[in-house]
Amino acid sequence: LEGDELLPEEGEEREEDVEFEAVKPLDTISQVIIIEDLPRYFLAGGWAGSENIFGLSGTSPVFYNLNNKSFSSPELTAWSASLSPDGQKLFYTNEEGAHLLHLNGSGHHHLGSNKEKEMDGGFLGGGLWSLDSKHLLFWYGYEWDTEFYVYSLESGEALPLQTQLEGYFLTSPVGWADEQRLVFNSRASRKKDGTQEYSFGYRSDLALYDLAAGNSKGNYKKITDADDGEFIEGISAGAYGIFYRRWFGDADGSTGAAAYYGVMGAEGGRHWEEKIENVMGISLSPDRTTLAYLAKTGQEGVNSRAKLVVKTQGKPLELAELYLGSSWSGPYWSPRGDKILLSFSASVEGKDKSYSEQYYTIVVSSSLWH
Repeated sequence: LEGDELLPEEGEEREEDVEFEAVKPLDTISQVIIIEDLPRYFLAGGWAGSENIFGLSGTSPVFYNLNNKSFSSPELTAWSASLSPDGQKLFYTNEEGAHLLHLNGSGHHHLGSNKEKEMDGGFLGGGLWSLDSKHLLFWYGYEWDTEFYVYSLESGEALPLQTQLEGYFLTSPVGWADEQRLVFNSRASRKKDGTQEYSFGYRSDLALYDLAAGNSKGNYKKITDADDGEFIEGISAGAYGIFYRRWFGDADGSTGAAAYYGVMGAEGGRHWEEKIENVMGISLSPDRTTLAYLAKTGQEGVNSRAKLVVKTQGKPLELAELYLGSSWSGPYWSPRGDKILLSFSASVEGKDKSYSEQYYTIVVSSSLWH
């Protein structure tokens, strides 16, 4: 689809018609740009190169070029979508199942259907690309367990993974540590003394799966050993190691506003860790020197007040104050680490005193961290 086909119809109220300041820059050195000409309901999913961003507008994948301020959309319906690191392939899900699309038009692969899994109470999850874009992890979720598969673009086959650990459940994916090793989160279903009661987990650990070692339970091992009441969960993984969050208290992390964030190696050894409060979303720069995160500062009606912050060399810099509604995505670092991408919605009061969700996407750049 061409860009104009996804823009609001003539006569529809646009975001700029409403007097509402959803973004307030706080730093005069950094540049905060609100992208005005995106389709309505757009939420970013990441970068598609140094000057292109990718996301979903409702169920339509959208590619936007920052230089010429134009966008395009493949003619397909996507409930979720993930772009490969090389920018050439798109994994997406819809009512027909899981799909892999070559964006150059060279092919389409149907990886799996929803119907059979739905009969057993399952649902199709998302997809995570390997660092070299040659493999894809996708999964089906159930109430307490998850089925994981790795699809190889070279062989065209999907390998089921054995990710069961004794005494653990609620397994979720983190990412690829390298081209052969995958990182997962897993919750303990009973305490270390063996006692058990209904719970969403007594602690959380990270586990590593090695594809090169074959497909058996022995190739899936814990790399952390949390105490009861301690939760270690990965946020992302890559060649640098595993970026994680660690907290104490309830399994949902709601007890206490502070948590520890850090990086550990693929074998579990911690490189660094620091305490940060009230984080709603966080990411690590490609060179691993700078954090970008959303910090909740309060509530304003139905919207949350938050600040976009970068922290480099231990010093936090507040870039912008935001009003967040029901949806947000990011922050996402650009491949070069010179820009930060963030999308969010805010509940805005209209001229008739009714409220609607308006969507905003911003790109921030600064010489202070790059």
